[in-house]
Amino acid sequence: MSQSVYGNDPELGMRAMDDLIGFIFDLALEHDGGENDWDQHKCPIMTANEDRLGDIKVMIAEIINPMTTIKWDADTETIMFNDQDITDEIMLMVGAFDQEDAKKMGFIFGDTLDKHSKNPKMKPKFI
Repeated sequence: MSQSVYGNDPELGMRAMDDLIGFIFDLALEHDGGENDWDQHKCPIMTANEDRLGDIKVMIAEIINPMTTIKWDADTETIMFNDQDITDEIMLMVGAFDQEDAKKMGFIFGDTLDKHSKNPKMKPKFI
């Protein structure tokens, strides 16, 4: 991720974000057993406090939707999510990444998705 910023390669950054998001969702969804055994998660801590997760389905939908996903706008040289500039937040995430502070990076990411969601009902409480 930091290579994309310091190397001026925003497309690399977008791929890094996709990988990061995919990794987190894989951790949350991976389970033991057959296709009907969804309660035996390999990483149960990821979903242990479901009441604090907010409407994660909305977050996922907005991230995977090609119209609203996080993307680089070459014309304005900004990073967009839901047609809103999130460049400042991404730069804070890169700073946290460089400091190897995954907790801070995750909080900034979740807060950014919340703040820029177009769903008026989505206001998860992360703390």
